[in-house]
Amino acid sequence: EIIVAINKIDKPSANIDKVKQELAEYIDSDGNLTVYRGSFERPFGREDDASRVIGKGFAFSLDREVAKNYATCWFPETAKIYEVKAPLSDVAWYSNYDEEKTVILLPQNKGGQWTVASEEVVPSSEYGSDSEKAVAVQAYASTFKRK
Repeated sequence: EIIVAINKIDKPSANIDKVKQELAEYIDSDGNLTVYRGSFERPFGREDDASRVIGKGFAFSLDREVAKNYATCWFPETAKIYEVKAPLSDVAWYSNYDEEKTVILLPQNKGGQWTVASEEVVPSSEYGSDSEKAVAVQAYASTFKRK
């Protein structure tokens, strides 16, 4: 059985059965959930951040396009999309509240049993515009500035 934590459960429109049904659409014949993670190498930060180590990842999306947008908006030259197969026991949280369809998995370095089914380099034809990239890079870099 799928057990979910739903954001805004106190709202009259909350529907647990609908969420379970929505998640069930993403479960393969082996009982694994298929999720995606966009990743990129960034030219600053801690050394282990440089490669955005997939095994430490925990935020994923049910939507490949969301993962692609995340991967390409900051440093598209190094953008990758990972397709991951996760047992339901690795799902810590899911939200259908936003369009990102966020799934939080236990990271592999904390006991998660999920596996990378595929890794795809995003072709340059799928990058956003230079102006979109510039805005995103500045916003991302500002999160690392000390206040």
